[in-house]
Amino acid sequence: MKKKRKKYVKYVSESGSGHFYFFKKSKNDKYLLKKFDPIFKKHYFYKINK
Repeated sequence: MKKKRKKYVKYVSESGSGHFYFFKKSKNDKYLLKKFDPIFKKHYFYKINK
């Protein structure tokens, strides 16, 4: 029996640095997340990239 693969969502920084995070997809994914951007060394909002 074949295992199902987990789906992932890509969150891209709104700072314009091009940094991104991948998270496992769930039913209640948030559209915006506030995470640390290591390029600018500050917290920024990350938006889902489709």
